Amino acid sequence: MKVVGRAGAWVITGVEGLRLELAAKTVEDAVRMARRKIGFHPVVFRQIESAKPSKTKASATP
Repeated sequence: MKVVGRAGAWVITGVEGLRLELAAKTVEDAVRMARRKIGFHPVVFRQIESAKPSKTKASATP
């Protein structure tokens, strides 16, 4: 499952064409609402940090 969006507008997508559009203030609220609507337990969500460029330099050694 994947949760994307911003405060007030979240979209949760998953297997078998699952797509939920939720109006929640936080991602935690959106996940809580999705768990109730999906009706399948256990549903496990894990947070993925936003993609930011790495601050480490590439190694010069071969």
